[in-house]
Amino acid sequence: MLGRTSGDLACWERAWELYSGVFGIVGGKAAITGLSGWVGALSRDGRRCIEVHPRACAGFCRDECVAISMIAACQHQTCPALRACAFALVECSLIDDVIEQAQGFADQLTSLDHILSPASIVAAPATLSRSGQLFH
Repeated sequence: MLGRTSGDLACWERAWELYSGVFGIVGGKAAITGLSGWVGALSRDGRRCIEVHPRACAGFCRDECVAISMIAACQHQTCPALRACAFALVECSLIDDVIEQAQGFADQLTSLDHILSPASIVAAPATLSRSGQLFH
């Protein structure tokens, strides 16, 4: 997402190195294509910029946690969480394309035997602080 918002190709190169290293050339290309489609939909349909931590940061920020949750929700067919995450990221009712692209990316990861943990699913994205920690 940082590569899309900043225009920094090094971010996409880093994603390519990661995905091709894990999934091979063909799998890496498919994963990057899915990621690109989903990130593009978030960028087109969103009412705000998605926040991301700088590359050197060890953790994930709120939006990154919600994005991970969205893909995990797609993989585990958790529709209420999926829609809640889409609304939290896009901040408008036009979420259909974002959900479709997220499902495509999630399906691609699934086809590569990369399933995110159901524990990654945030039931209520609004309860996350900007640092990604849950409010109590």
